[in-house]
Amino acid sequence: SSFSSSSSSSSPLPPTPAPTPPPLFPHASTVDPSFADASGGQVVVINWASGLPSGVDANSQVVFWPGTSGVSIDILRSGLSVICPSTEILGAFEGTVRDAAGGLLATFDFEFKRSPTVSPGMVAMSGGDVSVTVYEVPAGYESSPGDCRVVFGTLQTASLGVLSVDALGNLTIPLQATVTAPAQSSAGPYIVYMSCGGAGQGGRLSTSVTYVQMPSLSATTPEREGCKVFSECTALVTIANPPSTVKDVQSLSLAVSGPTLLDGAAPYLYVLTLSSVEMVVRIHLPAAQTADPFSCSVAPKTAVSGFTVAQMTVTASVPVTAPSPTVQRVSPSSASALGGTLVTLVAGWLPVVARRNTPDVTFAGVPSGSVTVSYSDTFATEVVAEVPAVASGAGVSEVVVSSGGSSATSSFQLITPGVTVSCTAGCVTSLAGGSEATLVVVGFPSGSMYSVKVGDNAAQISTMQFSAAGDSLTVVLPGYAPASSAAEHKVWATVTSLVGDASVSAAAQLTYREPPKVVSAVFDSTGMLVSISFDQDTNGGGAPSCLSYFLPTDLAAFGASPKCVWASARALTVTLSHGATVVPGSQVAIILDTVSSLDGASGVGTGTTFTVLAPDVKQAPTILLTGPNGIGACDSARLTVEGTVGRDATYAWSCFDNSAVDAIVRTQTGSSVSVPGSAIPIGAPVTVSATATTFLGALSAPSTIRVAAKSVPPPVVAMTLDPEPYKRSTGISAFASAQLSACAPPGATLQISFSWVVSAGELPLPAPQAVAVASGSSLYIPPGTLQGGQKYHIRCLVVDGAGTTSSVERVIRVSSAPLVVSLLGGDRLAFRGSTGVTLDASLSYDPDQCGEAAAKEGSCQSTGIVYAWECALSSGGLCRSGTGDRAVASFATLGVISVDPSRLSLEGESFVEMKVSARKGERVSTAVARISLADQLVEEVLVSLQSYSATRVSFVGSAASGGYAW
Repeated sequence: SSFSSSSSSSSPLPPTPAPTPPPLFPHASTVDPSFADASGGQVVVINWASGLPSGVDANSQVVFWPGTSGVSIDILRSGLSVICPSTEILGAFEGTVRDAAGGLLATFDFEFKRSPTVSPGMVAMSGGDVSVTVYEVPAGYESSPGDCRVVFGTLQTASLGVLSVDALGNLTIPLQATVTAPAQSSAGPYIVYMSCGGAGQGGRLSTSVTYVQMPSLSATTPEREGCKVFSECTALVTIANPPSTVKDVQSLSLAVSGPTLLDGAAPYLYVLTLSSVEMVVRIHLPAAQTADPFSCSVAPKTAVSGFTVAQMTVTASVPVTAPSPTVQRVSPSSASALGGTLVTLVAGWLPVVARRNTPDVTFAGVPSGSVTVSYSDTFATEVVAEVPAVASGAGVSEVVVSSGGSSATSSFQLITPGVTVSCTAGCVTSLAGGSEATLVVVGFPSGSMYSVKVGDNAAQISTMQFSAAGDSLTVVLPGYAPASSAAEHKVWATVTSLVGDASVSAAAQLTYREPPKVVSAVFDSTGMLVSISFDQDTNGGGAPSCLSYFLPTDLAAFGASPKCVWASARALTVTLSHGATVVPGSQVAIILDTVSSLDGASGVGTGTTFTVLAPDVKQAPTILLTGPNGIGACDSARLTVEGTVGRDATYAWSCFDNSAVDAIVRTQTGSSVSVPGSAIPIGAPVTVSATATTFLGALSAPSTIRVAAKSVPPPVVAMTLDPEPYKRSTGISAFASAQLSACAPPGATLQISFSWVVSAGELPLPAPQAVAVASGSSLYIPPGTLQGGQKYHIRCLVVDGAGTTSSVERVIRVSSAPLVVSLLGGDRLAFRGSTGVTLDASLSYDPDQCGEAAAKEGSCQSTGIVYAWECALSSGGLCRSGTGDRAVASFATLGVISVDPSRLSLEGESFVEMKVSARKGERVSTAVARISLADQLVEEVLVSLQSYSATRVSFVGSAASGGYAW
C-alpha cells in the first residue's frame, strides 16, 4: 500500500537480498602493471589475496584475449609473472589462467593500450613536419574539443582545429595529425603527447621524438710524421654526434679525393671508438703521387630516418707534404778515389719520374759513368752506381742522387787506393768526448807519422803501435758540437800521413751520442697511465722505484703510490694511483741522472721538465645508471652512476618526459640523485638519464633508467652489476638490495624472495626460455655463458611477505673480446743465410669462441681467423726479395709460415721484424717477433708453456745441443 492510516502498524521490511555468489574461479587482487603497451614485452605480476590459485603450476598459461594463444608463466609466492605478447586488440578485458588442457583456473582484469607514434621519429634541431597518431582520447577533449594541440617537451603546436568524429559524435580513434615539431635548443629525446585545453598528459600514454644534432668534424690528426708524397699514411678523424645508424665499420662508407694515386690503390678505415656523442676513425691513405691534400668524406651507409646520407656526411682535409729527397742507405760508404767501386744507394722521396728514367749519380761532383736501377716504387729507389775517378783525391765528399729536378745527398769517403782506416774499439762516444778510440790504419807509407781530425777538430794520438798488418792508433776523441740536436751524429775521423805524400788519407765513421731526451709525455686513452717517450733506446728496464726519476714533490702529481715500468727501452710508463692531480697541460720535472743510451756511451742525461698531453683518442667512460624501477609515493628513488669513470668526473642529469623531475635532477651534479615518489604521477613512469665526462674530456653515452610510482607501495629494489666491459671469458656478478617501502601496507615483512632471469636479447623472456635463472639476492653468470657481441636482458623480481612485488631490469651488452695472438718462440736469433725460419701463430685464439682455460690447455680450436704477415727492416721500410725485381716480400696467409732470410735483401741490416695480423670479422690483433741476424749458423732454441696454475707457470725449452741457461 502507498498509504497507511495507522501509526501503530509497522511498515513491511524490505526483502533480504540474496548473497552475492563467490566467483567460480579466483579473481586477482592485484595486477602490476594494470595495463601494457600493445607492442608487448612487459613483465606483468598477478597476485591473488588468498594465494596462488589451486591447480596453477609451471605448465599453466595466461590467455589475455579470449581466443588467443596462451603465454608461459613463472610461479611466484602468491601469484605469477607473465610477459605480455604483442597484440592488435586494444581495450579492457578479463584475462584467464588456464591449465595445460585449457581448463579455467583463475581470472584477472587487464587492459592493452597503444602508445602514440611519431613519424619520422627523429627531426633536426630546427624542427620539422611529423605525423602524430594517438590511440586514446586526449586529456581535456570533453571540455575543450576545439583546442587540442601536440606537445613536444614543454612546447606545443598551434591548435589542431575541429577534429574528426564518427556518426555518433565520438572522436575518431586512432587520430592522426600532421604537425610541425618546434625547434629545440638541445639534442636528445623529447616527450610527445596530445592534449586539449591545457589539460596536460592526464594519464594518457606518451611517446618521444629525438632531436638530432648533425654529425660534425671535431678534429683531424695526421699520425706519426703526417702524410708525405709517395708514402702511405694514416690520420685520426674525430666526428661529433655520429649518426645512430652507425654501429661498426660496416655501417660506414669512405670517399677520398685530392692527390693522384697509383692504379688500384684504395683507402680504408677502422673505427677506434664509437658512442652516441663521438666517433674516432683511423683512415689509411695510399701513397699520394702529388702534394695535394686528401679530402676524406665519411658517411653512414644508411641515414637516420628523416635525413639524407648527404646531410650526415663529414669531410676532413688531410695535408700532404713533399719532403726533400734523402739517401737512406749507402753501401759501401767509402771507395777508392781512382774509381771502379760499385756502390749501392737507396734514396727516398725522389719524384715519380725516377721510376721511368735512370737517376743521375755524382761522387764529389763527378758523374758516375754507370748507373743501373735495382728497383723503384712507392717506398724507395735503389741504384747501383760505379764510383768515377776523382781528381781531387782522397777525403770526405758527397754522393748525390738526382732525378726530375730533385736530389738527395749523403756524405761519402774517397780513399787512397790500398789505404784504409777502421775503428775497432771506442767507436761510439758522448758529445763531451774525452774517451779513447782505436783506429787501425793499413796501406800508409812505411814509417808514417799521423794526424787525426774528427770532423773539424784535431784529435790527440795518445799511443801508436806499428806492425806489418797495420798501425794501431789510440786517439782521445774531442768534443763535438752538432748544428742541430739528434739522438746520434755520424762524424768522420780522417787519418792523414805526415810522411811523404801528405794527400794520403783515409777515414772511418764514428758515432757521437746525445743523452736521451724526453720527446713526449702522453696520457693513455683511459687517463690511468702516462707514457714518457725518449728519442732513443735507453738503459732503462724493469720496474724501478719512481723515486729514481722524480722528486717526491713532483711524484705526488701521479698520486700516493704510482708505479713506474719501462714498457720498452724508449718508453717509461707511470701508472697513476689514488690522489693523482696530473691533467693534460701539467708540467712535471723528471730526473735523468741515471738514464743513458742503451750502450751507455752517451753519458747520463740532465733534469728536464715535460708537459703531459692529452691522448689523440680518448676512451669514453662506460656507465650504468642503477636504482629502483618502482617506488611508492612516500619513497625516494636513489639513482647512482656506476662504471669506469675515474677521478674528477663530472655528471649531467636530465628527465625528458617529466618537467618536474627534470627540474629536480638537473640541479644535482654528483654521481647520484634522489627522485621523490611524490614527483612521479601514478601510472606515468619517468625516464632519468645521466652522462659522465672524464677529466680528459671524454663524454660517455647516456645511461637511462625508468622509474614508476605505484599506488600499492612495492619493496624498493636496486640492482648492482659488475662494471663494464662484459666479456664472454669472465663471469658477471649482480646483486639486488631490497627494503620495505616507507608506506608499506600492513602485513608486509622483510621475508623477501628474489628470482633472477637472464634472457638473450633486449626483451624479457619466460624462465624456461632463459639463458640463466637464479634465486637469492645475488646472481653469478659463469664465464662462457654469454656470447660476445650480443645483448642480454637481466631482471630481478622481488616479492615481500604480503605478496607485493617489485622488479628491476637492465640490458647489458657483452663485448667482443680482442683476438689473442700468440707467436711461438717470440724474438730469436737467426743466420742471415739460413733457408728457413719457422714462425707459428697457430695457437692464436678467439676468446669469444673458447675460453682462456681451453687456450692454456691447447684445446682451443678457434675457427675463422685469417692471418697476414709483414716483414720490416731494421733500417726502415719493408723487406724485399734479394733477386729478380726486388719486390716487397709477401707471405702465405697461414698461421704457420717459413721465412727464408737467404732470399731477402738484408745487406747492412741487423734485424727484421715479422708482424702477424690476425683478423676475424672487424676484429684485428697483431704481434711482432724480432729476428736478429747473425753472420754464422745459429742453433734453433724454442721455449713453450708447459703448465699454468694460479701460483706457478712452467716452461720447457728445446735445443739440439742442450746446455740450457734461463
